[in-house]
Amino acid sequence: MTQLQAYRSIWVAIANTLEESANLQARSELMQKIMAIIEQNKWKQAEAAVHCGVTQPRINDLLRGRLSNFSLDALVNIAASMGCKVHMKLEESRPGPTGNRSGAQGATQLSTERAGGYSSITKESHGSKVSPKSFNRQVVY
Repeated sequence: MTQLQAYRSIWVAIANTLEESANLQARSELMQKIMAIIEQNKWKQAEAAVHCGVTQPRINDLLRGRLSNFSLDALVNIAASMGCKVHMKLEESRPGPTGNRSGAQGATQLSTERAGGYSSITKESHGSKVSPKSFNRQVVY
């Protein structure tokens, strides 16, 4: 008989480490925000490429959700090219055993800001190597 395993998120289930799952989650959230802006503006892929400072094939990859093709840096650069500011806030994780995929939890808030409005998303992030001190970091372009 096969035993089912429960995970806190899809990213924890598919990643090899908690660090990798946190990176996948952050990239996914930022990619979704960028996709939403492209859809709201009703840009064709070629138009979006101009606004995002990348090629049309890169926009195609983004709109198809090909997460593995984009680093967090690349997504921040695309957001900045669209006139967005990217804010990231990291908070101390709750204590948990190192490497426990269902243990340590922290909150990560990732938001994008445009001249016309502000939107924010908050999700649980997994990490086992967070400094004992809480800290905030804002990335503003």
